[in-house]
Amino acid sequence: MNARLSPAFHTPCTARVSTWTGRLFAIAVLLVIAGLATGCGRGRGFVKTAKVNNGKSAAIVSLAVNDFGGALQGWNTARTGDLMARHTAQMVGLTAKRLSKHFKMVDPTTYVGKAEYQKLAGPAREVAVPKIGGSVMPIMAESRSDMVKARLSPAKAAALAQATGAQVLIVLYAEWGVRTGGFVPTSKALSKTVMAIYDATGRQLYMGRRDIVGRKRLGAFGSVVVDKNSIVEWVDAYDRAVGVLMSR
Repeated sequence: MNARLSPAFHTPCTARVSTWTGRLFAIAVLLVIAGLATGCGRGRGFVKTAKVNNGKSAAIVSLAVNDFGGALQGWNTARTGDLMARHTAQMVGLTAKRLSKHFKMVDPTTYVGKAEYQKLAGPAREVAVPKIGGSVMPIMAESRSDMVKARLSPAKAAALAQATGAQVLIVLYAEWGVRTGGFVPTSKALSKTVMAIYDATGRQLYMGRRDIVGRKRLGAFGSVVVDKNSIVEWVDAYDRAVGVLMSR
């Protein structure tokens, strides 16, 4: 007659196997995550990226600002006029000043007007871009998806490095909108800012995003106009977002 073992005789062994299996699985997951973080430049924060590339020549090759969800009244007038061209150029200057603490910044007036730089522009889109030294700094993205993620193809990055003479390339994108909240639904400026850094081969060294709200009330119930009096709130929110990105 075959005697069955009591469940009590199986439980300790089964528990030990289950415990070790769980531990091995957890270790394997951690190793995969560590490998992804160390094997891809995007796993680095800005501080580490800047330290590794400290002192290299760098150029801001693209900056674009978009009206998120059509939230801003007066956007089309501001975008197509001198207002946005001047303030986006100011944004390039603000960011270049911050970056100059880590890189040797190439003056955009030395390359934006060059034919070899201009020919690399992506398709025109309804976004605001800077005007520097009398020339437009166009978007370099080939698609909207690339634009909002500040992506450059390796071939485009290599060509931009040649055109600018820079070892490091910076791409910036901001979506401007409105943040409404509080007991009284007041509205403030909102900038969703993306910054990406590439080397001359097109390898992405860093990418980060930060959303920052403006300091002052501009309206209520989401009704906000972007004009010469209010635009400084979005510029300030963008600049502070870049500052936060560069602190991590």
